[in-house]
Amino acid sequence: MNTVTVRDALSTHEVTRSLLRRRSTSLAVEIDKSIECDYRCGRAKVFFYDYRVLAAKRTRTLLIERIMQTKGAHGRDIIFLVVFMGAAEASIETLSWINIDCGLQHRCSVVFCWAIEEVVQFLETLSSSSYSLVATLARDTMPTSSSAPLPLLIEALTQSPQILTRTDIVRASNRCKSVADLLLCSTETLVDIPGFGPKKTKKVCELFNTPFVAGMPLVTDIVPKPHLSESVQADTKMPDAVRQALERIRDIEDNEDEGLETEFQVKSLNGIGK
Repeated sequence: MNTVTVRDALSTHEVTRSLLRRRSTSLAVEIDKSIECDYRCGRAKVFFYDYRVLAAKRTRTLLIERIMQTKGAHGRDIIFLVVFMGAAEASIETLSWINIDCGLQHRCSVVFCWAIEEVVQFLETLSSSSYSLVATLARDTMPTSSSAPLPLLIEALTQSPQILTRTDIVRASNRCKSVADLLLCSTETLVDIPGFGPKKTKKVCELFNTPFVAGMPLVTDIVPKPHLSESVQADTKMPDAVRQALERIRDIEDNEDEGLETEFQVKSLNGIGK
């Protein structure tokens, strides 16, 4: 018989009541005070949260603590975060936190549901599926990190000497829409992030705005600065480096033409002598 174990705090929740009504010879529902997750379906541990409560920082902190405790106690168990959206208006900041903090950083499979019936069906599916099938489902619902910029940012910005921590980068990513937005953000954006402060913000902004040291010589370092020739007119719109390069190319072409003309004259004289 397939069993769904429910944390006692959710024994009166609408999802649990719906599960109890669907009890049959193939599905059992048990209430347990000791489980660390909200619903347990075999080897799958499910944390169930209403989307609206995840906007609160305290709720987020408690959720991350629960996920970490569960991972530490049962390393091989598969963890799902089921978020009930309902009619709530989605916030980019909250969705980013769910996918980045819970999904990518803590390797939690994220499932969004818009109806209670969807949650119930998902729990029933987990309880009746084999471990391998649940593992496959977990991989399919886990935010992919192969093309996500966050792991690359963490690897790049936590190098020694370290200015930012992993948590700093995650928090900063939640405030910005893209990597470009993060690298170009103002001090006002960063200073309000918990854990930054004026001192760290100043260091980060100085890092992001530090010019690269030239590794190759510039055109102006190689090409001398001749006087403007008649062939290249002074143009206020043309950059100096471009104008100087054009002058140098024209001089080389003129020298080559002169060399060819001299060679032709020598050959002609030799032919007459014969």
